[in-house]
Amino acid sequence: MTTTDWGSVPTWFSAIGTTGSLLATAGIFARDRRKDQRTDAARVACWIETPSAYEVDGVSVDLETHRVLRVHNTADRPVFDLFALIGPDSTRWYRRHPLDHVVPAGEQASFLVPFEPYSSGSLPPSGPAAVEFRDVERTTWVYDLEAGTLHRRRKRRVHNWLRIQQKFVSEFGWKAFDLRFRRRVAPHKRPDWRK
Repeated sequence: MTTTDWGSVPTWFSAIGTTGSLLATAGIFARDRRKDQRTDAARVACWIETPSAYEVDGVSVDLETHRVLRVHNTADRPVFDLFALIGPDSTRWYRRHPLDHVVPAGEQASFLVPFEPYSSGSLPPSGPAAVEFRDVERTTWVYDLEAGTLHRRRKRRVHNWLRIQQKFVSEFGWKAFDLRFRRRVAPHKRPDWRK
């Protein structure tokens, strides 16, 4: 009968130390990468201006219902997929108003965005509240126009999936674990990207 040689205590400590140093290096690398991303995104400035003329870039403007949103990208890389978050509306939701697809590095862009000068009820007037954009590493950032702060939009796919599963189990009990029952009750629908 053969016995397995598990080594000595110093060998185990060496292995644990090597693994710990590799994990620490990976953590430092990820932290530095996030810091570089944030530094690059912080070099994108956004602000709102009231148009002083009835024409902005050759387009006639209704001064009562529009504002000019300026985006100045001083970073070394372009930003993509710009949206103005307009709101709140009567249901306290913010809607996404599409802007230009790309603002190149070192350039400034101007966009006309809708604005309501008068409030409806207890809510403030509906106007541009934030700008959402994506950097070249596909990270989504939200620039708050009122506070002048930058926020990283987190992907909460796992959290949302767990919340949906918890609701499904609380509603249907143990039957929720039967895959045939789940397919019959909640069939999977593919999203329609043309909407």
